[in-house]
Amino acid sequence: MKALALLRLVAFAYLQTCFADGQYRSRPDLSPPRLNITIPATSSASPGYIFVAPYSANRELKQDDHPEQPAAYIFRDNGDLIWSSVGYLSGFVANFHVSRYRGQNVLVAFEGRLDLLHGHGYGHATLLNEHYETIKTVTGGNHKILDLHEFSIVDEKTALVEIYDQIPLDLSPYGGNETQTWIVDAIVQELDLESGDVLFEWHSLDYVSPHESVLKLGQRPLEGTTSFEAWDYFHINSVDKNSSSNTYLISGRHVSALYKLDGETGNILWQLGGKSSNFTFENEELEFAFQHDARFHGTSPDGTIEYISLFDNGAGSNGHQGGDKNKIRNFSTGKLLALNTTDWTASLVREVVHPDRVLAASQGNTQILPNNNIFVNWGQAGSVTEFDAKGEVVWNAYLDSGDLGKGVQSYRGFRAEWTGRPREVPAIIAVESEDDEVKVFVSWNGDTETNVWRFFGVGGGRRELLGEKERKGFETSLVIEKEEVWGNGKVEVFAEAVDKRGRVLSRTEVAGLRKAVGAHGFPETGFRQDQGFLGIVEEL
Repeated sequence: MKALALLRLVAFAYLQTCFADGQYRSRPDLSPPRLNITIPATSSASPGYIFVAPYSANRELKQDDHPEQPAAYIFRDNGDLIWSSVGYLSGFVANFHVSRYRGQNVLVAFEGRLDLLHGHGYGHATLLNEHYETIKTVTGGNHKILDLHEFSIVDEKTALVEIYDQIPLDLSPYGGNETQTWIVDAIVQELDLESGDVLFEWHSLDYVSPHESVLKLGQRPLEGTTSFEAWDYFHINSVDKNSSSNTYLISGRHVSALYKLDGETGNILWQLGGKSSNFTFENEELEFAFQHDARFHGTSPDGTIEYISLFDNGAGSNGHQGGDKNKIRNFSTGKLLALNTTDWTASLVREVVHPDRVLAASQGNTQILPNNNIFVNWGQAGSVTEFDAKGEVVWNAYLDSGDLGKGVQSYRGFRAEWTGRPREVPAIIAVESEDDEVKVFVSWNGDTETNVWRFFGVGGGRRELLGEKERKGFETSLVIEKEEVWGNGKVEVFAEAVDKRGRVLSRTEVAGLRKAVGAHGFPETGFRQDQGFLGIVEEL
């Protein structure tokens, strides 16, 4: 009986893996989130696709509230899948976006492990070309392990990264007792992507005192007592560079401050926010807390005003697990600020708020698009929104639907244009229904260029065009009367992907006819739907 129970569990796990949630007949192994689009894209929405890496980190939610397949995804505005990273990227995937490297567009993603409690990552960055092939893997310099929060390519040649380095330190000046002797030193590096050399390195402990932290030592049990529980007084989460002035902009979440650094000396040129801000705010709306994703956006013609964007969380959290510690408001915002370095005042240029006024206690980013729209990923709140130049919402979605949507979030999210030319063979399956119709399903993970699918039947030395179908979504299907094609003997099918210029981009393998089973319409695979999950075991 124990062996039978074990087999039943194995069978259940196997079937879940094979069939996922049944969205695609040709790719039953894929189960992307079903975006809950609350505001469809208007004509003012920017061109391009949506890039997210949904997952769930809230331990209080039930397993059913998690995304079925955490991964990196590319979606259209209508929620249609372009690409799933399943089979390409592994482990915890984050910070998935488009960049430029050596004259080509590339996809960038963090791959590794997530420490949910502390909000740290340990892994490497992966660069994929337009064929979704790995062309480079990047690790930290000086034998350090990269964190998930930042990886951005500068001038197609170098990369900005950050590292969480646990080191021993006497914490008694900061309220620590004799058992609290570990702290996290936030490290910034700029790496040469060809040689791997470290071109710039900065350590928070050399420039920012732990006294600046807005999170008092000991707020968590055992904090500071081991290297794993090291006091994360700074929590770096973004790095940007102005190449023309050789300066860096970094964000420290646990000091609620941004710092502009001299690229030669590492010295702090100014601080915005936190306990020692160089700037005064015009009003309370400018105040921010526990922010993410600070970016340079140029200067005024006379150089006296600097423009920066950030994602203002407005609250702290328990790592990536939830909570709203030290909350300053009930909702998060995306901000574009003007910093006057003559009178040292900060003013608000633009601010956007989610249509449902969500609070993202962790994660998030604010992207200024080429047409001056703003695209915001609301981090832990699990939503992405685009605003036009007037601040009107032109598209909004939550990252999954129904009960699943409660637990789905993405560290960052972006809109960008992308052309995908996958090298994998398109998937195809031909399924016979009970009414003697044959449905042929075809898909090509990652493809952005197919305009039409041409379906062919082959058999008896003949090849016959069965029909054409415009590609309108991830999967395309063609219905054929079985008697018309299969009446004269065995016939197999294949399909060709054709672009707008009539070029054949790729073709599927030849597929035989299979019988549909059950509500999902899956082909026969050794079990019958009416048997349930135990039927396969009973036949063993």
